[in-house]
Amino acid sequence: MNILEKIYLHLYWCGNKGKGGGMIDRTLHNVFTLPIFGLFMLIITYISVKISIDIKFIGLIVLSGVVSYFATGKLVDNYYSNKKRKYILTKYNKPGMIRYFILIILLIGGLGLAILSSVISGTIYNNYFGH
Repeated sequence: MNILEKIYLHLYWCGNKGKGGGMIDRTLHNVFTLPIFGLFMLIITYISVKISIDIKFIGLIVLSGVVSYFATGKLVDNYYSNKKRKYILTKYNKPGMIRYFILIILLIGGLGLAILSSVISGTIYNNYFGH
């Protein structure tokens, strides 16, 4: 079982029972959006510094947010197809109570990565453009 399958299995059993699958899609999207947002902030900051384009820090945040939102949607839709979801749910047993702890760790870890990446991006941006 790879890490993405474990994430899906634990998130599915945290609160998706009887809700028709919509909650897991939203939760998966939210769990992956935060770290990808931080990653895109770093990438866009690096690119703007290298080609000397001052897009302002608010522009950096908005651009990273939009790109990460759509990139996460594509990631979730492409990796977690209906066939893959059924495979994960039929192959692996229901996890124990640790699933709630895993959910909390994923959310706090994703938020921590997004904040750390934002701070690093802001430091790089301010050191280069000096605003």
